[in-house]
Amino acid sequence: MKAMPPADSSARSVHPRPDARGAQMYPDYELDGRDSPSRFRDVDPYGPLDYYALDGNLGAVLELHAGAEVMGWADERLGALGERCGGDVVRRAEVYDRVGHDLERYDRFGRDVSRVVHHPDWLANRDEVFDFGLVGWNHDPALLARYGRAPITLLAAFDYLVGQADMALCCPLELAHGAVAVLERFGSNDDAANILSPIVATDRTRRQQVAQVATEITGGSDVGATRTGAHNEDGQWVLNGEKWFASNCGADLIVTLGRVDPKVGGTKGLGLFVVPRVRADGSPNGVSIRRLKDKMGTIGVPTGELIFTGAEAHLVGDASQGWRYMAEMLNHTRFWNGVGSLGVMRRAFVEAASYAARRRSFGTTIDSFPMVRERLVWLQVDLAATTALTFAGAAALEAAETGGDHAAALRFRTLAPVIKYRAGEQNVDFARAAIETLGGNGYIATFATPRLLRDAQVNPIWEGTSNICALDLQRAITNQRGHCAVLEHFDTILAAIDEGPVGHLTAAARTAATQLTTAVDGLAAQSPQRRDQQARRVAELFGDAAALAAMAIEADFEGRRGDFRKALTADLFITRRTQPDPVTAITQCGHGITDLYPLLFGDGPITEDTYRTSQNQTAERDGGHHEQPRK
Repeated sequence: MKAMPPADSSARSVHPRPDARGAQMYPDYELDGRDSPSRFRDVDPYGPLDYYALDGNLGAVLELHAGAEVMGWADERLGALGERCGGDVVRRAEVYDRVGHDLERYDRFGRDVSRVVHHPDWLANRDEVFDFGLVGWNHDPALLARYGRAPITLLAAFDYLVGQADMALCCPLELAHGAVAVLERFGSNDDAANILSPIVATDRTRRQQVAQVATEITGGSDVGATRTGAHNEDGQWVLNGEKWFASNCGADLIVTLGRVDPKVGGTKGLGLFVVPRVRADGSPNGVSIRRLKDKMGTIGVPTGELIFTGAEAHLVGDASQGWRYMAEMLNHTRFWNGVGSLGVMRRAFVEAASYAARRRSFGTTIDSFPMVRERLVWLQVDLAATTALTFAGAAALEAAETGGDHAAALRFRTLAPVIKYRAGEQNVDFARAAIETLGGNGYIATFATPRLLRDAQVNPIWEGTSNICALDLQRAITNQRGHCAVLEHFDTILAAIDEGPVGHLTAAARTAATQLTTAVDGLAAQSPQRRDQQARRVAELFGDAAALAAMAIEADFEGRRGDFRKALTADLFITRRTQPDPVTAITQCGHGITDLYPLLFGDGPITEDTYRTSQNQTAERDGGHHEQPRK
């Protein structure tokens, strides 16, 4: 195992190397943010940090969605997890990212044991977040008695904090969330006692880990090409076949698909099964790991190839409805994957913002340079927009689970693929932007940014590629009119804030909604091939419309509490969506963007007067090409 540098050695200074005469060849490499207007000028991302305390936006978003009563006790829990993630969890992740895990395929007598030898730091991290209650909180009587029920928005915030420390750690969490959703909805009472109970256990001695496996070598997204066979032998289901990608492959329970009727092709002939690694009598089940994948990133979570040879399996629900159940599970895992991606975006943003505020070049901090300032501003805008979208999705899931709200369930079903699509694409952009901001240092492994990029690259692929998510959104729109459920819900809330200092944001949100419905209606009369071709563009437009509506609601909530930072951020989001022709955009627009940097990145709230003044100045410099706040 390679020795790790101290947690702060890469950020604070690199000691000079003396020449032969003992003279210093180059000065201490110090980061000094005294001249920067940014609130990140004193932030050392190599910590230890409290990720929650550093993120004022998260607290405001949670207060909107979870309410003051929940936040009365949740604030302390968020702080505790934020400190752990910005301290021990991230330090351990840096270790096992470099070392990885081993596969013990055979024991000394040549017997197939297929055991993943996990790095101890991975086990420590995994136990820490599961013990905390990220999956099992609402199934733990002690946590419920001491604190209360954790709404989905709070659980999403927990997962978002973990994503900043290690995206790999989000994988077993999202798989467990997906398994819980399917077992609670489609499983039997016996399933709840024998399978669900150990998945949600916060006691590590009782807990069992989950792997979800659909991909076979015949095709990843083409689930209908599944060849793994499932047959019933005297009441016991048995699987035979192979799986090509199995994340968290050393798990105790494997959720997978098997063909129950070889005469029925496609997804209709598939059943959903849970395969235990160990049979009820304690003997090994027929599950082998051929090899662990040598991956580009997310090294912490082992991924391997599985072989089922007479593996005993438990059927979930109706044998003919396996793909429907798996699709439900995927909708949940896609949402939770999007939450983890959002955590990567936030971590990359902090890396870029803190370095730019402290790195000196040409006699000043680099966040004084116009292009650096503008890029940081747009990163903050995109982060706020995708955060708003993601927590709107979490709120929809919360309403569906607690109130049996069918409209909320449709909203979640529609929002989940676009959240996953948007965050998955953007987390790569954010990681790359962080590397560029750090320059050559950003390309060096002792900094965090290379791992962020390597980990980010999997998120447009995991749980369905961006193309597949765009097509899934298209199905929700075409078959269920899911976009109408989302837009109508937002419009009902926006109607209450038509007047007031942020009322103009509702008009912009409605304009975006109209653009979306016009595009959807226009495509409806075109061929399926044409609709498929345009699916990503529809996903982008839908994401913009939903994010803008969610931001407008947040801006009203925060403005009533005296802070108009979200309103200003939403205005910038609108500005970029409504840019004029390229020549005008270059010659007349964007004059005031860099001037807004000290305001957006400064300490304290932005008052209404300051907000109005900044908007007027920006509009005047841009020749009127800017959305105006109402009087």
